[in-house]
Amino acid sequence: MTDTQLYLVTPPAFAPAAFASLLAQALDAIPVACVELRLASTDEGTWRTSIDALRPVAQDRGAAFLLAGRPDLALDTGCDGTALPDPALYPSARKTLGAGYIVGAWVGSSRHDAMVVGERGADFIGFTADPEIVGWWAELFEVPCVAGNGITKDNAPLLARVGADFLALDAAVWDHAAGAAAGLREIAAALGR
Repeated sequence: MTDTQLYLVTPPAFAPAAFASLLAQALDAIPVACVELRLASTDEGTWRTSIDALRPVAQDRGAAFLLAGRPDLALDTGCDGTALPDPALYPSARKTLGAGYIVGAWVGSSRHDAMVVGERGADFIGFTADPEIVGWWAELFEVPCVAGNGITKDNAPLLARVGADFLALDAAVWDHAAGAAAGLREIAAALGR
């Protein structure tokens, strides 16, 4: 369970400068392996402003910085790779980024999509927070898996026990009543850290 790493997913909208400070506080509280910028906006200026504010905060603290579904911007802005919302985008994303970047894909609960994109060379497979599918993947495959979409202090330990390599945290951190750092500490404590 202690091998499971933490992975932060940003809220879909925020004020970049203020959120950069919040992210720094969270990452200073508990180290994480990865930060995924996942914005609702399709405006390129919004993406670039957010990247400029957050990427150095994450990378300076040793966390990979991934863009949700934007391999083109990852290449242009010094990010570490992309997390694809649709596994069908994997071939074009890998072609855009090449072998030196992280390219992972979220598959929800589709075992078929997970196997296809895993065979194509994805660096990680993202699943919903379902212990059955995470355990199935961890038992049979070597490609790292991320469990996400609804991780809490209550389900984090079970997902870690069944083999999740990463836990993608969102609302349990950002919406925590005592602040993001407290939310991250609470999850870490549930994992025995």
